[in-house]
Amino acid sequence: MKFTIAQGVAAIKRHGGILSLAALDLQVSRQALHQRIRESAELQAAVEEATEETLDIAEGHVVKGVRRGDRTMVTYYLDRKGGKRGYKQKVETEAALSDRDLTAIVAAFGGDIEKLRAARDTLGSDGKG
Repeated sequence: MKFTIAQGVAAIKRHGGILSLAALDLQVSRQALHQRIRESAELQAAVEEATEETLDIAEGHVVKGVRRGDRTMVTYYLDRKGGKRGYKQKVETEAALSDRDLTAIVAAFGGDIEKLRAARDTLGSDGKG
């Protein structure tokens, strides 16, 4: 089914910029909607506006959660917005080494496992020295 630009704008706004839902509403494929959006500055603007509005709503709910003291929302907010004040999400990773990789690393330290341990200890447990 073909749709007008006005119908496309209305569907995009109605679904908060979620294009798969707008496409269902318009009874067209997601790909067809994307194609029309590429061809129309008005549809592109509608997507941008609807997405920004939906983000504003979502951010408003996060702020409400923070004000209520919801720990999940407080943590989420600090992880994303509190970097300047020292709130950063700590990411820990583990590396799995094959025997071949481990052998190559030990060989790089002259085959001396104690040298390798000393280098690790010099760097410290966080690996940053």
